[in-house]
Amino acid sequence: MAAKETAVEKVEVEARGGGRSASYPSINLETAVNRAKQFWDGESKYEAPLTSAFQHWGYGPKSSGARLTVAAMLNFGLMTDRGANASRLVKLTPLGVDLMMAPNADFRVQKLKETVQKPKVFADLLRQFDPKNLPSNQTIAHYLVTVKGFNPSGAEACIKSFRESIRYAQLVSSDILPSTESAAGSEVAVEANPPNVRIGSLIQWESGGVVQFQQPRRVVGFSDDGKFAFVEGEGSGVPIGEVTVMEAKPAVPVAPTPAAAIQQPVQPTRGFKQDVYNFADGGSVILQWPEGMSKESFEEFQDWIELQLRKIKRASGL
Repeated sequence: MAAKETAVEKVEVEARGGGRSASYPSINLETAVNRAKQFWDGESKYEAPLTSAFQHWGYGPKSSGARLTVAAMLNFGLMTDRGANASRLVKLTPLGVDLMMAPNADFRVQKLKETVQKPKVFADLLRQFDPKNLPSNQTIAHYLVTVKGFNPSGAEACIKSFRESIRYAQLVSSDILPSTESAAGSEVAVEANPPNVRIGSLIQWESGGVVQFQQPRRVVGFSDDGKFAFVEGEGSGVPIGEVTVMEAKPAVPVAPTPAAAIQQPVQPTRGFKQDVYNFADGGSVILQWPEGMSKESFEEFQDWIELQLRKIKRASGL
């Protein structure tokens, strides 16, 4: 068992860029299903060496794309593996076989809806956001970076894979499972937040029979265990069990307009610092960073800032 966990961990670290961002499928669901079909055509339901899977997918044995693909297949629950290094074997899971042998279109769509909720980060995002009414990429990225520990580039790639995957699965709110098993099969996602409490919901907090907010507050995130909601203007979490939803969906987009951002910037999550620079001609830049940062993380952050400056300069035609 330890050997399997080491192999999975190795792939997932590479999939998230040296371990500096949380794990997510680097390919979308449609591509993952196509990869499952290629493996099925070559190996059927049988176990095969990992290098054989790479050949079916058109990859060399040392290709980084091959390692990212198998990590995504594990994340989606389409494949399972055992062993390590040259002895590592993979095969399709029962879910993967069901997709390959679907008797009709309805059965296949049902299995796709199940598969798209297998990656832990996707299941978490689906507990926060309505799949048919997603907020902007900026709002989702803010949640991934400040609450889930993603780096900005990882968040951008994750959002792209997430949007493409739920579109392919034709997912709607009624399809969301109350809990979903992770790709590694070793843990179950935490209990879902009440379905009507999402990022952007307007809530009131009542504790001990006393209303705590003078005015209802917007939800901006949740704790990892799903037991606390973070709201605008509050540094600490609010117990989910003491929350009343005043408005399930925001009347306006959660992401503020430039003018609104100057008046009421999003509050940083605990453990993060924030600075806001307001431009004289309108608009603002909001920067958040962890209170404790290693030398390696700072150097990586510095490189990323310099990259963003070059991109902004090009985009602005300067």
